Amino acid sequence: MYSQSYLASQGIAITWDNPDIRITTPEGAPISSTSLAPDTDYVIEGTIHNASFDPAIGVVARSYFRSWGIDFADRQPTELDGNGEPAERIVHIGAWGQTIATFKWHTPALAGHYCVTVECHHPADREPANNVGQENTDVVEARPGSSARITVPFFNRRARERDFRLNVDEYEIPKSHVELTLERMSGRSVHNRAQRDKNTARSIEQDALRGARIRLTDAHRRARLGEGYEVFGYAGRSRLAAEDGHGNFELEQDWVVTLPGHERGENGWRVVVSPGDTEMIDVVVDVPERSIPEDRKVLNLTARDRFGTVVGGVTVILKVVANHAVP
Repeated sequence: MYSQSYLASQGIAITWDNPDIRITTPEGAPISSTSLAPDTDYVIEGTIHNASFDPAIGVVARSYFRSWGIDFADRQPTELDGNGEPAERIVHIGAWGQTIATFKWHTPALAGHYCVTVECHHPADREPANNVGQENTDVVEARPGSSARITVPFFNRRARERDFRLNVDEYEIPKSHVELTLERMSGRSVHNRAQRDKNTARSIEQDALRGARIRLTDAHRRARLGEGYEVFGYAGRSRLAAEDGHGNFELEQDWVVTLPGHERGENGWRVVVSPGDTEMIDVVVDVPERSIPEDRKVLNLTARDRFGTVVGGVTVILKVVANHAVP
């Protein structure tokens, strides 16, 4: 899935407006996670991908919701089965294919704003780190030349005080079509066994960085021998990763974001949260005078711990409206 924590660990910029998680009415009409009504039926759709030469049979998918904000631990299943346990969907995905797992969700009776997650699991998965995606967005409106204030709850689920850094960028998933071609990194064309084994070992070592997939040839799969691997990589993946790299999407100069009461350092805005406590973070966005109605700005607020690991975040979609539209 589109997994924010995994992509961030690869140095890629992320958004919390998840392209693989969709909320609809029971009739199929899409709806924003910021427009959910209380005590109402919805459907959660999670798109799960299989980047493998082999079919993924028996993938288990689940869906949860929790409080809107950063790092909350109060997640609950969007749907329960007959035993009161989180509902599971078992899906089968063809090689290099994708499928959608759907879940029913009846929102709580009290009005609220929520983060939705979808996760999947397969026992033969070579990269389980990219199996959880989050949809955590808010939509606000502001006039040209005004300031918008968004309050983001930031929870500390640990039993000790934690020191975080909060960064803001304007990354959006490119809408243009991107095509990557699989290329063989090593294989049968290498006749010298020692050199072949050396190339295979090097390719396997680079696999996590280059996104390769390793596959036994049919003959060796049957014989279960320890050689005969074919190693593939995505041509152009490094270039794409560099273009979408974290740090490439700073805000335009005349868009200003501040966190009143918090210090900004080289690695972002410092946020200190006591154990088991929630810090209400005010985020103020100054909208340029030059903005015109119908303009929009995507602001990704991503929090990292002192080791640089992503702990959560939200995406704020700011819509510029005419002066009379906002009281």
